[in-house]
Amino acid sequence: VVELMANKLNKLPNKTLMALQLAACIGNQFDLSMLAIISELEQNESSERLQPAIIEGLIQPLDKNSQFKFLHDRVQQAAYAMIEDKQKQSTHLQIGRLLLKNTSADILEEKLFDIVSQFNKGLTLIVDAEEKLKIAKLNFTVSEKAKESNAYIPAYDYLQNSIYLLNEGTWDNHYDLMLAIYSALSQLTFLMADFSKMDEYIKVVLDNTTNTPDKLYAYEVKMQYLIALGKQSEALQLGFEILSLLDKNLSTELLENINFESIINLPEMTDTASLSAMQILNIMIAPAWASNSTIFEQICLTIINLSYKHGNCSLSSVGYVTYGGILCGKGEIETGYRFGKLGVELADKINVKQVRVRVHILFYSTVMHWKKPVRETVIPFYNAFQLGVDVGDIEYACYALVEPDIYQFLMGANLNTLDKKFSKSLVVVKQLKQDFHYNFLIPCYQAVHNLLGKTEGKVSNLSGVIFDKEELAPKFIKEQQFSLCCAVYQAQTILAFIFRECEDAYQNALLTEKYKESSGGMLFSPVHNFYYSLTLLAKIFTSSEESQKELLELVNKNQVQLKHWANYAPTNFQHKYDLVEAEKARVLGNYWQAVNLYEEAIAGAKKNQYTHEEALAYELAAEFYSSCNMDKFTQIYLKEAYHCYQRWGAIAKVQQLEAKYPQLITTTLSNNIDINNTVISSNVTQLQMSTTLDLDSITKASQTLAGEIVLSKLLEKMMSIMIENAGAERGLLILEKGKSEWVIEAEGRLNIDEIAVLKSISLEGKLPISVVNYVVKTRESVVLDNSLQEGIYTKDDYIQQQQSKSVLCSPILHQGKLIGLLYLENSLMEGAFTSARLRLVDMLSSQVAISLDNALLYHTLETKVEERTGQLA
Repeated sequence: VVELMANKLNKLPNKTLMALQLAACIGNQFDLSMLAIISELEQNESSERLQPAIIEGLIQPLDKNSQFKFLHDRVQQAAYAMIEDKQKQSTHLQIGRLLLKNTSADILEEKLFDIVSQFNKGLTLIVDAEEKLKIAKLNFTVSEKAKESNAYIPAYDYLQNSIYLLNEGTWDNHYDLMLAIYSALSQLTFLMADFSKMDEYIKVVLDNTTNTPDKLYAYEVKMQYLIALGKQSEALQLGFEILSLLDKNLSTELLENINFESIINLPEMTDTASLSAMQILNIMIAPAWASNSTIFEQICLTIINLSYKHGNCSLSSVGYVTYGGILCGKGEIETGYRFGKLGVELADKINVKQVRVRVHILFYSTVMHWKKPVRETVIPFYNAFQLGVDVGDIEYACYALVEPDIYQFLMGANLNTLDKKFSKSLVVVKQLKQDFHYNFLIPCYQAVHNLLGKTEGKVSNLSGVIFDKEELAPKFIKEQQFSLCCAVYQAQTILAFIFRECEDAYQNALLTEKYKESSGGMLFSPVHNFYYSLTLLAKIFTSSEESQKELLELVNKNQVQLKHWANYAPTNFQHKYDLVEAEKARVLGNYWQAVNLYEEAIAGAKKNQYTHEEALAYELAAEFYSSCNMDKFTQIYLKEAYHCYQRWGAIAKVQQLEAKYPQLITTTLSNNIDINNTVISSNVTQLQMSTTLDLDSITKASQTLAGEIVLSKLLEKMMSIMIENAGAERGLLILEKGKSEWVIEAEGRLNIDEIAVLKSISLEGKLPISVVNYVVKTRESVVLDNSLQEGIYTKDDYIQQQQSKSVLCSPILHQGKLIGLLYLENSLMEGAFTSARLRLVDMLSSQVAISLDNALLYHTLETKVEERTGQLA
């Protein structure tokens, strides 16, 4: 093909062919102004030379004859191949020189990559020392731009060109440029995870630099490398060595008379030694958090004190937000939150991207949940991951990936969803060679596998193919990675307590207590407080009277702290406090108080979507009622616990309850629903799964419907009641408008308060028409456990497009007349509409029919009165 193109090119006028050859050196696409420069012609003359090629269809204009493109890559290749090999390098070099000379300063930056590319293709022909230096600097500049775009390999190649042009003998002559090049190479190879080359470049920097500030960048990369490998102690030690060289020591307390209000307006830090110290201190924060809580706090104090004495810099904001997290964890929430917000405000004000991303991640991790629902941190946390990658901060980007994963586990997100999410996160951190973050996540991941029943060993023991506590916990202790120790023992405590291995849970809670300081202001602290108290109360039943008093004192101490936290963030902590209080009342024999507190804990956990803790509250309440020989209540609460654990996805726990209480837990629901597919989204944790018909609730619902005659209000209440009680994700009410024309008059969704009513929306594209037609024709209900696999409805366009699973469509009949249809669907799970659900819908439908008929009649009368009033007027 290239030969055919060459034959065609040879038939062109010589001037046109020469123009195309130069254009081919630029690339498949070129602009006329650049071609004119390298042809050393006016633009109109260059345009004239291209006309024969345009007529022949070899190139085509992309706009008003200023941008052109070769018709095909083969045409460009053929034109380029017609330049003699020995002339190609010199041609590119000449093009580079002409472009650099004739490109104006205002557009030089946007043309820089093209210009440098031309020089690099003729690199070996550059002999003049001054020109070599100029092109080496240009390569460094475009390397920095490439690095900003995460194009690490091209950035690395540009720096290699700089080194080729300069050679190592120029450290004496061009010290600053060589320092910048090798420092950049050390960071690039770290980002590329090429650690052997990284070590080489760091050594070059350290061997050739003459003072500590110049060595700083290489030291920083070395520390980041040690942190990535999980060598926190070594990273800290290196940090101390650098601080010593800078003649800086850690502070043990804040300076006196710090005016909180004036911090944001401090002058800019200019002291060189202090700026260098701030860089090192900021890198030391993460390894200190992981291994030494005392040093961690002292680093934050030092950053704040240096800023107050010498002025703010962008890195000051990291110290403020981190210290805020420490104070919040200690219970000083108002002051801590102010420090946290101060850090965010300063980072946004100075707007250094890398620091700003880091500060926001720290705020989500250690400050925000002390006043806001933890759930609100998850999305901004995950968004910060890509921002961290974009600015080259791999370490903190991985925190933004792993920590919200762990927080979702602690919030009781669906285990099937977490299983998939954790797997993806581990692939990313492994590719980025971030061993610490990998080890930080795997204890929770193993706990998820145990709860899902995916481990062959004892389900309450945190050991399996993902994580082995017996092997890795001693390793973490030896390496002084105490934050990892905390994560391990907390996961084991939760796992053991959920499976009611109370002594094992107690022993691991004691170990978590030992390492809890390493969790800083993270969510680990209140979660540990909660489970620690529950294990202490469980321990009381097997302890001596003297030990019982000591255990109870510890619980009371924990509760003072947990109540304080709950006052600031009740959505996160109030139900935890209530459940511990319920268990404490049970231990003390205050049974009526215990009953009320169990209900408070259940309601709070349910409202705030802590499905696992709702399940636990039901289970502990069932144990309480069992101890009181109240078998009926025991059965009811065990069933609710059972269904909550199902919603959570804890298959192994469900199986344990079935084995432990076979006489109390019926398997009706299990037969209707494939437990392994009960929930595939964290949203499903909000769906009600109870098959126990609460007659009191049904009576109240019926009374609510009976008491409403205004059609719009009735439709709103009806849809809310049906969706909430039937286990639906979405619900529609369909009424007849005109003769045989059915329209949607009410639509509601789970957890969305607003119900759309009286819009007369067409059915098309809103639900499976085939199902509606069947119900209208037969006046019989249609119930599909999986609409994609069941009979005549699998081909329905709506079902195919929406991939709907559970579907229920029921006729609303009044005195034998069809007055409407109720359509419910759950696209997240199969078998959502169980026989118990159908009984509930049937029981409510009779009242719905009566109320709807009355409301429609009243609505019609109102309409007629309005029309008649208008006529009279």
